[in-house]
Amino acid sequence: MTVTSDVVAAHADAVWRTAFRLLNNREDALDCYQQTFLDAMRLKDGAVRSWHSALCCIATRRAMDQLRRRYRERQVTARGDIELTADAPPDRRALHDELRQQVRQALTMLPPQQAEAFWLRHIEQISPSEVAKQMNIRPGNVRVLVHRAADELRRMLGASYIQRTGKGDSK
Repeated sequence: MTVTSDVVAAHADAVWRTAFRLLNNREDALDCYQQTFLDAMRLKDGAVRSWHSALCCIATRRAMDQLRRRYRERQVTARGDIELTADAPPDRRALHDELRQQVRQALTMLPPQQAEAFWLRHIEQISPSEVAKQMNIRPGNVRVLVHRAADELRRMLGASYIQRTGKGDSK
């Protein structure tokens, strides 16, 4: 299938945001961005119902692969993609950055399908039915994967989050 320049122009920003949010590294995100469109060119004719969700799904998979390689090799680079306002206190920005790094690393420890479903559903905000189409599973399976991923992330990050913020769970 040929990915037209219209498709690239319409979805380039979404693909870039997906890759950069996960990778938090310009060079890695650029590699992921390019690989996403190369992979999209290999899709069979008629296989794409929604370019937006298909490209975000491919970008998520490529970025997760890159993250796994990064953490496996223990070559984590600390770079900031601070979404807090510039006038936020430095300690708050530091906590925010640290938590983002921990979430990225925790995602690499989840089973690939769980990590992908969680990212697409909660970060990219793609509907469960669209995620299901892109992952070739049922919408109910998407909800189960997302639920299990969220539970596992809470378990992995819970103590760390509570320790750093002082916010506890009332359970």
